[in-house]
Amino acid sequence: ISAFQPVSELVCGVPWTPLPAGHFFVGLMYTLLGDVPAADEAFSAAMLVHERLGAPAFLALTKAAQGQALAEVDPRRARVLLAEAENSASTLDLTGIVNMATAER
Repeated sequence: ISAFQPVSELVCGVPWTPLPAGHFFVGLMYTLLGDVPAADEAFSAAMLVHERLGAPAFLALTKAAQGQALAEVDPRRARVLLAEAENSASTLDLTGIVNMATAER
């Protein structure tokens, strides 16, 4: 995963398919490996990039993923993140993210 760190601030995609910041994918990898503190840090970094970009859909997606990652170790914070993700995604009519955010409850 350390190989991704130098490029994790980047946002890639093609005009019709933008992708979240690289930090988001690093967070997913750490989540899969069970390193929740590292995943939390990566997702927080991704949120900063998404906020700077003004990318509310990616921000909602990242909050949902971070909330899922934190569900077992910090349930209170996870609930807050998942609720924020659900509210943002509902406003943007992003059903997939709404479902992701509500699956943990």
